[in-house]
Amino acid sequence: MTKWGLISKYDFVPRFEYLSEYLSTKLSFPNEFQALDCEPQEFPEKLVEWQSQFQQLRVGPPFGSILAADLDRSNALTLSLKTADCSHQIDNRWWPRSLLEEGLLRAIIRSKLDINIHSKAMIIGTGTSAKAAILPLIKLGFNKFSFTETDTDTGYAFVQNMRQRLFNVEFEFIERRDISLLPGSYSMVVNTTPDMKENVLLDDLSFFNYLKAGGVAIDLSVQKKETKFVSNAMLASAQVLPGTMVASDVDAYWAEMCFDLELDLDEYEKGLIERLG
Repeated sequence: MTKWGLISKYDFVPRFEYLSEYLSTKLSFPNEFQALDCEPQEFPEKLVEWQSQFQQLRVGPPFGSILAADLDRSNALTLSLKTADCSHQIDNRWWPRSLLEEGLLRAIIRSKLDINIHSKAMIIGTGTSAKAAILPLIKLGFNKFSFTETDTDTGYAFVQNMRQRLFNVEFEFIERRDISLLPGSYSMVVNTTPDMKENVLLDDLSFFNYLKAGGVAIDLSVQKKETKFVSNAMLASAQVLPGTMVASDVDAYWAEMCFDLELDLDEYEKGLIERLG
């Protein structure tokens, strides 16, 4: 029996419960899933404890940046951006990895979106997921990024940090008060923030005045089968990539990397949507 866990305060646990069930029932892979949590200051010590109890570990906010700080065992991706969402065990050693970077790229390619890479991309949020979303967009050809979030000081500090880590790429921070004044100059927007009433930032962005006609709206939230962000993007006639599709590619990549298992993506995504519904 393979034991794996999710260390997170904010990830939507039913998604991972569904993944565990899918592995058992559809792929005949016996596994046991457990949701884990601790205080951020306890994370390094608890991680060592959990690594002795589980075969694989997924890591969610706010612990990804702490995990990626283990630079001795990071790859080039986590070294450059200090982002990770998985602790991957290989031959009894554990390595920080970013699943979202590869999973998001796979989802975008699989969706066959019509993307204009010559315009700017907007990323909503400045957390671990926002960092992970940068590199797949760069691989697609984007080199101009804007970020926005409610905390102005955090936003400017984030952009300054990205400028020091990634060269030949333009970064800027957009304050919340200026969102309504933006021209329609963006061909893509990626939301990395949660779908919740308290998230007032999404209300400011819900009119999509900044998105070009036929632009792409990607949502990383998987708390509902159709989030408010996705609904508003569809009303604005944007091309939409929902969080359920991205999550499916992320989970498939993880199962492939850790267990050499291949998920039926269409089947898995359909079942995930039904579970969230």
